[in-house]
Amino acid sequence: MFKSGKHGMMRKDNVSMKILFVCTGNTCRSPMAAALMRRELDKRGRLDIMIESAGLAAFGEPANPNAVQAVSELDEKYAQPLRQHRSRSVSAHLLEQADLIAVMSKSHAAAIV
Repeated sequence: MFKSGKHGMMRKDNVSMKILFVCTGNTCRSPMAAALMRRELDKRGRLDIMIESAGLAAFGEPANPNAVQAVSELDEKYAQPLRQHRSRSVSAHLLEQADLIAVMSKSHAAAIV
């Protein structure tokens, strides 16, 4: 499920768009989705798009080792940031700043709307 934001023009920080991936704990699905989206955008030279992730019930935990392994098998470059990842909670500020919010389930969408 996706929700579009209100931004669209280039910001002061040279970021044209911010995409936020949201799941429950921000240890598996949303950080993996963010890493894979970053990989695809990098292939297209879209460094102007910022990718972030957060969770509805996140408490500073590291990324799930299986998530790190899965991304590593695809592309080690994008697994490295996952090794440093610590989950973070969705905030009103993150939601407000996002141009596009991608959630992993209908319940996540309901929780942030």
